[in-house]
Amino acid sequence: MIYNLTGRIDTVNAPKVDVQIQAAIDKASEPVTNLTFDCSALDYISSTGLRIVLKYKKLYPSLEVINVSNDVYNVFEMTGFSRIITVKKAMRTINLNECTLLGRGGNGEVYKINDEEIIKLCLRQEDEQKLIEEMNLAREAFVLGVPTVISFDTAKVNDGRTGIVMEAINPDTYSSWLTEHPDEIDTYVQQYVDLFKTTNAIEVMPGQFRSAKGWIKDKLNTPSDCSNPEWDEAFLEILDYIPEGYLLTHNDGHPNNVLMYGDGDDRQLMLIDMGDIGAGHPIMEIIGWSFSMLTPKFCFVYPYAKMFTGLDDDVRYRFIRRVLSLYFCINDEEELDRVVNAASMAGTIKMVASHHAKKYPMFNDDQRKAFFSYVYDHKLEFIDAIKYLCELIDRKKK
Repeated sequence: MIYNLTGRIDTVNAPKVDVQIQAAIDKASEPVTNLTFDCSALDYISSTGLRIVLKYKKLYPSLEVINVSNDVYNVFEMTGFSRIITVKKAMRTINLNECTLLGRGGNGEVYKINDEEIIKLCLRQEDEQKLIEEMNLAREAFVLGVPTVISFDTAKVNDGRTGIVMEAINPDTYSSWLTEHPDEIDTYVQQYVDLFKTTNAIEVMPGQFRSAKGWIKDKLNTPSDCSNPEWDEAFLEILDYIPEGYLLTHNDGHPNNVLMYGDGDDRQLMLIDMGDIGAGHPIMEIIGWSFSMLTPKFCFVYPYAKMFTGLDDDVRYRFIRRVLSLYFCINDEEELDRVVNAASMAGTIKMVASHHAKKYPMFNDDQRKAFFSYVYDHKLEFIDAIKYLCELIDRKKK
């Protein structure tokens, strides 16, 4: 049952409101088992009114308070009621016709609302829950010290979609900067590496973030009409060589997911697209880089690497090679060749997982089967690559 709370509820009229709520429950055509208070028209609630809400929370444990204005929500928040009762703010509505489109990708788009705010939207409404989850993950990461864009809230737009509202800091993506300054890759690459080292140094509690390795395992366990049990067993065996871990990893850190803002010595980097963030071993970050930036030529996704990362092949390769050199403190070109090759192979396991779990319109089943077959045939090489990278990471710790 939904009951509308309206106007002001204070010491004077609270007893009357209580009587009216109970009368509505008694007159209901069917026994009331669930109760929701709709506060679309509620302007104010005092402590006396809150005690009435608490009374009905005890009678109806699943009680929700919805469509709450910012002012009323602040009362629930400051008094601690939002911790014991589900309180949902009313969503603002934004007219996209009055906004400026900043960018559009394969899954979403971003609009400028005003000088202070932007809104990120999914192209498909069925993906909106993932967007909300991303906002919550980004907030959690921000609290832990990860440099990322601040997310304010959710909002509706005039075409019916729901998006997340974030601060507008008017930055460029790191890939845009690299494209415009290909001869200056070395200038800020250390800052890029340090950004991920900062993130990967954060230890999280079990269950605070999803397992980065577990995410890949779930994808590999998703039934696929382009694979077979023998192949799947091989993929999971490769995955087993990735250690578990409880360090924070972004897992998709290509330059299109890093923002650069400020000028000169004040230039700063921050992470965006936090939907893949999780807890894992540092090799998961290398897999996240390599998944996009070192896509091997035998993989059918290779021609699309520029679209994902925003970088031409030569710039992308020079950049990730320099990143790995600084990350592992390796200057020997021969050893660095081995690191780059190993990273490319390690990143492939995430590519296998992604295409195992989902079909993409641009790729056909024959391409997927050929790719899966190649990984299966070269299983031991993929395992050796992961073992080698893990040894390098362990060596760095000592």
